[in-house]
Amino acid sequence: MSMLKKPLRLKSARLFTQTLRGRQFYVNGFFAVYILKRQASKPPALPQFGLIISKKTEKLAVNRNRAKRQFREILRTHVIPQYGSELKQIQTVVIIIRPRALNTSFSLLKDHLDQCFKNMAVKEIQ
Repeated sequence: MSMLKKPLRLKSARLFTQTLRGRQFYVNGFFAVYILKRQASKPPALPQFGLIISKKTEKLAVNRNRAKRQFREILRTHVIPQYGSELKQIQTVVIIIRPRALNTSFSLLKDHLDQCFKNMAVKEIQ
């Protein structure tokens, strides 16, 4: 398993906050995805991705880290290659992992995340 490349990782607390305060989001029982649109003046590039899972959701760091690794792998191997052109209009993506995602299979999480980005791509067209 490999990590997301450095330019694709969201580390800035300010950008996390801006993204979460934004009005565009997608929510289901497994996660919530918040996006921040890219400003027209900035050149198109892939967005930065951030993951959040609280200690309230899962007390053990081992399980929190496992969930984050699964989501990073889905982003790296599936979402970025498939939705790369649509993602270039987005500056940041923050995914808040919910408790149901911890005991869910990798393939089911991949399907739900795929559906999320497919819905966001459809909203962009309209």
